[in-house]
Amino acid sequence: MKKNIRRIALVIILLSFSYISLNWYVGQQIASRSDEQTAQFSEKLAVLVTRELTHGVNLGIQLSRVGYISGLFSSTAQYDVLMMGQRISSLNVHFSHGPFF
Repeated sequence: MKKNIRRIALVIILLSFSYISLNWYVGQQIASRSDEQTAQFSEKLAVLVTRELTHGVNLGIQLSRVGYISGLFSSTAQYDVLMMGQRISSLNVHFSHGPFF
């Protein structure tokens, strides 16, 4: 009887550790890919604004990540929208990460 309880406890501990580890891993992947995705979005935003809204006038608009706080089950990133080097807006984005929710 004690062996079965120990086995069940071990399985629960291993599953819990795996779940927490996967959440941490996903958070790290978000952080590592965020810079690349932000750069691509910034380029597309600049082209769109220049072409569609200002009819060819380059305003130097870009998006840059200025902060990232990684948690175990969620993370928060802060982005600034810059125009000609001056911050015009700030965005806070909250990510909930995990394989099961």
